[in-house]
Amino acid sequence: MQQLFGFAGNASIATSGTHHRRFFKSAKHGAEVLAEITDARGVAFVDLDEDGTLDILVQRNGAQTGSRIAFIQNNFFQDAFFLKVIVLNGACPSGICETSSGKYKPFGSTNPGASFKYTVLDTRGERSAAFGIQLPQTGYQALHTPYAFIGLGRTNNYIESLTAGSTSPQSSTTLEGVIPNSKLVLNPNPDGNDWRRELFLRPGQWLWWVLFTLVGATVILFIVVVVLHINEKREDERERKKALHHINFDAL
Repeated sequence: MQQLFGFAGNASIATSGTHHRRFFKSAKHGAEVLAEITDARGVAFVDLDEDGTLDILVQRNGAQTGSRIAFIQNNFFQDAFFLKVIVLNGACPSGICETSSGKYKPFGSTNPGASFKYTVLDTRGERSAAFGIQLPQTGYQALHTPYAFIGLGRTNNYIESLTAGSTSPQSSTTLEGVIPNSKLVLNPNPDGNDWRRELFLRPGQWLWWVLFTLVGATVILFIVVVVLHINEKREDERERKKALHHINFDAL
């Protein structure tokens, strides 16, 4: 298993002034489970626990333990962001299909060859662009996930622009301000109208902290507004009494 180093990786290696290079290095620490498997025939990467890290599915011939398949969970910590995108085949673009037995809500099937291009700002404020493919076809019958898993690297901003393309009559669509660490489902319309878009967020352990912070900030702002409102009413009352005092003095 190879680990990425360099720009946008685990370390930043500078060469020739402002230029950066990236390289791969064999991961030894934490990869002992993979090293123990000697009868592997193929490997596929899939996010089994939906946490944004690609786990490993190892296809084996059974010579070592008799097991044909082994699942290895990816526990390597990465502070980078990701995006899952899937383009469907455009079945029932309205979201509801009618049959003789009634209505049902289908999900559709994945569309091989869909492409994605996105632009994002990194932590240094520089804009970068990247390209991804959904279900690329090869002659080696590689096992791919039905969606495109796109690594965004280290960023503290939304995805500025995401363009998805397919072979539908409306060949592409563009989205702006996409939230990282989310799953995006795109369903093109066969009539060439707008695509149907669905965004799914995975609640993490930080969700409750965000909720408590939001509630606390709202309560603090509410208290500040109430205090300012009371002070303003008191000031208005003083000015009113002062004006009445002047009126009574003039009358005398």
